[in-house]
Amino acid sequence: MIELGAAGTFARLPGTVVSAPGNNDIFVFDTTPADDASNAIDVLLQSGTRIFALGSNEELTSAALQPGTTGAVDGVITDPATSGEPLKSALIVLDQDTTPAHAITGATIATIPADDDADAATRRLTVDVSGGPAGLCVKTDASTRYLRITESASASETVEGTFADLAVSDEVDVFGSDDAEAGC
Repeated sequence: MIELGAAGTFARLPGTVVSAPGNNDIFVFDTTPADDASNAIDVLLQSGTRIFALGSNEELTSAALQPGTTGAVDGVITDPATSGEPLKSALIVLDQDTTPAHAITGATIATIPADDDADAATRRLTVDVSGGPAGLCVKTDASTRYLRITESASASETVEGTFADLAVSDEVDVFGSDDAEAGC
C-alpha cells in the first residue's frame, strides 16, 4: 500500500463498527471498543473506498459494515484537523474470523531482489518493521493482491496494482501465512 498525502493527515485506526452506513455514506467506528464509545468517530465511505475481509482477502460491500464487526480503517483527516469532520476512508479491512497467520503493519520495503518478477514463484522482498525486526523475507505468489492508496487534498483513491509497482522505501502492510521454504 502506498500512501500519498500531507504529513500527519493519514490515520490507521483499529476498532469496532458501532453503526452501519446511512444514506450519507457515514458510519460510526469506535477506536476504543472496551469503553463506552466516547471515542467513536464518523467515517465517510468515499467512491474509491475498498473493503476487504482480513485473511481471505475477499472484497466486501458496505453491507459488511455491521455493528460489532471489528477491523481497521485507513483514511485521511482534514488538514488541519477540523472538529466534527469525518475520517475520509480509503481502505477498510474487516475481521470475519479468517485472521491470517501473520499481519505485518507499518513496515518499509528494504530490498527487492533482482528476480525475474514475471514469474510469480520468484517474487520476494524484505521489509523492516518500525520498532521491530529488520530484513523479514516476504514471498508473494500469483494470488497476492497489491492495493495502492493515493491521496489528494480532497479525496483518496484505492486501486489494485502489481508487484512491479513496489519500490524500496514504500510503506507496506503485509498479511499472509507461513511458507514451507526455509528462510522466507
